[in-house]
This record gives sequence, structure tokens and C-alpha cells, in this order.
Amino acid sequence: LALYAPSIDGTNAIRRYVRERRDLLTAEECRVLEAMGEARFSVFRIERPHETAGTWLSDTIHGGEIWLMDRGLETSGAVGVLLGLRVFKPADFWMSTGVMVPTGMTILREGPGPAAQPRESGKPAIDTNQLAEEMYRNTFGKAA
Repeated sequence: LALYAPSIDGTNAIRRYVRERRDLLTAEECRVLEAMGEARFSVFRIERPHETAGTWLSDTIHGGEIWLMDRGLETSGAVGVLLGLRVFKPADFWMSTGVMVPTGMTILREGPGPAAQPRESGKPAIDTNQLAEEMYRNTFGKAA
């Protein structure tokens, strides 16, 4: 969580690292780290295996589908399973970072809690960093 939470200047630890170390990194390392700096957390549903490799997931918060390259999920993920996951896109596909949290939709149905922030439109917007923290805490306990 600490890697992705924005600081006062709005950047996360990964973006600051790239900014400070850019001259020491290869172009490929910069590309991957910059993609990681843009990672997003959401609740995904496993839809189906990808035609070549990986898995198609639908994003239940932001909408749309992503092609996730994750060997473990490809071999053991069951269609229809919901999971909390932080993903980033280094190329035409997405990769996962950190921990996958198998879940039900109850965390989203139990009420807004601190993860929901009102928008000017009056519709709730989900603070996905807060949602990630809540899901990790609910799954792994207060020490997470």
C-alpha cells in the first residue's frame, strides 16, 4: 500500500524513485516502473482464459475488460471468481502487483464506509486506495 499511496505532492513512491534514479535505469526499467507508478486497484471478475496466454478479467468498478498476464491466475483462477487486485499496463497487456484478495461483493454492498467519497454529481466515487486497504485488512487482519 505504501508504494502506491500518493504523498502530499500527489506522487507515489514508485514515481518518486523513477524521478530520482532515471539516469541509473535502463529504458526498459523506466518503462516498467512508470507503468507500475500508474497502477490501479479494483475488484475484478475472472471472465475466461485469454486465447493465447493469460486471463480476461472484467473490472467491476471502472468497467471494461483487461488482458492480465499472470501465470498463477491463468492456471488456478476459476471463471466468475471476484478478486481485489492492483494492476499495471507495461505493454498491450496488464500485469498484477502484490497480493490478490479473493472476495465477494459484500465489501461493496455493506455500505459506503470510508472507501466511498461523494462526488459533485452526488454519486459515490470509490477511493480505490482506501478500498484496497480495507480489503487487505478484512482478509489479513489489522497487521496488514
